[in-house]
Amino acid sequence: MKKKIVMIIVAVFILVIGMKTGDGITKALYSNDNIYNDDSKIIQSGDTYSYTNQVYNRSENSIKMSFKLSGMETLWEVETTQDTFIDIEYDAHIKDGNLKLVMIHEDNTIETILDQSGNELVSIPIKKGLNRIKIVGKSAHAELNFEIIPRENTTVKARD
Repeated sequence: MKKKIVMIIVAVFILVIGMKTGDGITKALYSNDNIYNDDSKIIQSGDTYSYTNQVYNRSENSIKMSFKLSGMETLWEVETTQDTFIDIEYDAHIKDGNLKLVMIHEDNTIETILDQSGNELVSIPIKKGLNRIKIVGKSAHAELNFEIIPRENTTVKARD
């Protein structure tokens, strides 16, 4: 009888330790914060994100938002019939964590549009075909105003 009780206590102890360790491993593997520095995840067509305190106003070519974000979300698809440029005007205030906006070109190369607070108008080269603009955050708390000014032969579509 005493031997059975000891075996049950040891089994429960091993189970609890295994669950705690497994939970930590699961969080490490699947955390949205792991995406920020992993281009192989960022170029994927799907999105995975967790927003809190999100307030936004969005139109076809612009967005104004305040949020906390971990993960990545595709905001726009930009399609063009030729290699060209688009103009992007932004005003970003990153209060905490890491945040970046990236352009993912048709060939899956990534170009960073912004990764720090600032206010700027930039011309970004885009390649013929379907390009995507993603927001990527790692425990980011930020406010962002962003407008795309397309050029000839370019269409911008907000992603739902």
